[in-house]
Amino acid sequence: MTVSCLSPRRLVGVPELFTAAGADAYTRMTVTEDVVGYATDEAVAWFTGVPWQPGSVSLRGRAHAAIDLLEWLRAEEPLGPGAPVRLPLLPDAELERLPVHREEDWYFLATERAPRKRRGESDVEVLPSGESERIERLLRDGHPATSAEPRATGIRRWFGIREGERLVACGADRSVNGVGFLVKITVDPAYGGRGLGSALTAAMTRALLAEFGEVALGVTVDNARAIGLYERLGYREVADVSSVRLTG
Repeated sequence: MTVSCLSPRRLVGVPELFTAAGADAYTRMTVTEDVVGYATDEAVAWFTGVPWQPGSVSLRGRAHAAIDLLEWLRAEEPLGPGAPVRLPLLPDAELERLPVHREEDWYFLATERAPRKRRGESDVEVLPSGESERIERLLRDGHPATSAEPRATGIRRWFGIREGERLVACGADRSVNGVGFLVKITVDPAYGGRGLGSALTAAMTRALLAEFGEVALGVTVDNARAIGLYERLGYREVADVSSVRLTG
């Protein structure tokens, strides 16, 4: 379809957006009461309200329709270079239609069911506020290609496992809008293969389920080992996502 021929419906407020996009955990996490969006018959777009990525745009629907809607948005709304966008998972050939830089492809997984008790869960603790240096060191060692930000926006608290005085696993609670959300789940490479990631994720999931009733997390599409772990803990795919940034 020619983008100039699109006539998307304007959506104002949470009820209208949920009617168009669905009210699953992926959508609920990203909205504010005054959310504004647009919908065609095959795609929905909305300006997300997560505190750690203000001004971003999320889209759901058929791939070609989501791209058409994003192109229409670029013509109608102030979406400049660098604007973060979450699209349905797209192959490179589809993304070539847009002036974007692909950041990562990932799955949004969620569960409403408590996992089976895992060995080592009793070792998981909520970390005190003075642990930032240890957390940063562990994140740097466990994920050297990503930023290590213990005090990142939206983090409510950190969970961890210690071996003596050494922090050997950690994960953060970035829950928002009534959905528990796990991020930065990291195990010290020297302690891999001991079930620490499973114990940590299970304990965090259990704690946040008690508070929110639903827990979610994101995992890159190429991390088969982590995907298998999360599925064994009861997580199921809710959305597949290509995170990109506009370049023009």
